[in-house]
Amino acid sequence: MTNGERKGAIQRFGYTEREAAFLCLAALHGGYFLRRQYKTFLERHSGGTTERLIQQGVIQGHLRAHESANRTLIYHVGAKPFFRAIGDEDNRNRRWRQPFSVKIKLMGLDFVLAHQEHHYLATEAEKLDYFIARHGLTHSHLPQRIYRRTATRYFVDKFPLFLSGASSAPSPVVTFCYVDGSTRKPSGFDTYLLQYRELFSRLDRFEVIYVAADERMFAKAERIFKRSWGNGVEAVSVANHPDIERLREHFWARDLFERRETSSFGKSRLDQLREELNEFGGPQYETLYRRWREQGDCVFADSPHSPGKGSGSFATYRLDHDYELFGELGRKISA
Repeated sequence: MTNGERKGAIQRFGYTEREAAFLCLAALHGGYFLRRQYKTFLERHSGGTTERLIQQGVIQGHLRAHESANRTLIYHVGAKPFFRAIGDEDNRNRRWRQPFSVKIKLMGLDFVLAHQEHHYLATEAEKLDYFIARHGLTHSHLPQRIYRRTATRYFVDKFPLFLSGASSAPSPVVTFCYVDGSTRKPSGFDTYLLQYRELFSRLDRFEVIYVAADERMFAKAERIFKRSWGNGVEAVSVANHPDIERLREHFWARDLFERRETSSFGKSRLDQLREELNEFGGPQYETLYRRWREQGDCVFADSPHSPGKGSGSFATYRLDHDYELFGELGRKISA
């Protein structure tokens, strides 16, 4: 479903074209928005008022208002019929999140509002289509999380991801954003890079933009990126590993644990797995484990091989907004 089709579906609820365009943007890029963000959108596209959109959205049950610690109202697009109309009924943006997660999503929307010229891959389906259907990657190359044993979701962080230049270009630069709501020092950036490493290594060119409101973290974030990607990390050499069979058993146990299939595990096996996760931790073992999940036990017989590493660049973007309204998101405002 294209954005044009989505906006047409939203307009059938009675919204104007500009209102539909903003609601589509907010729903796909986090699910939350502030009044000032809609004003920013209107200033760029001219025309319309904030009150009409909010009143109509609340009346139709598409929006719910929540009050922040300093009484700022946060609007959540969470109605199932709304997401069904735009072809993404199971979008996890429908769910109400904890304050810090809401802050991250609002920060992500601020980035998108400041860079509307890009072609965004906003939904899981769009990302899978781009990386798998168009570029021939496999699901194992993508950042993923397993829910309830069988449901696997991809790109669950939902950070902005876009293609630079024309979307029809033969090889546009894929740009990944990491939105950090922390202050003073980066939080979770190294884990994010590890989760995306397999995908990065399959791309000819990519860029990571570190997005934050506190520019004091930028230098540290760049060092993390260079340490994680810039210097390169090769897989562990299985040919010289002292105990290949033990490593193989660990990978099998870890895979079962991540899929929550641990009915055969006793306490001693769980304790052993925890010790092994420390012993076989780090990006070198992670690279080999990812290869093993993709190729199976043949990786233990092959000579070490690391996927061709593309050209990765790092950039930063400072959000010029105050996000200190997130002490607590308290009571819901009744419509």
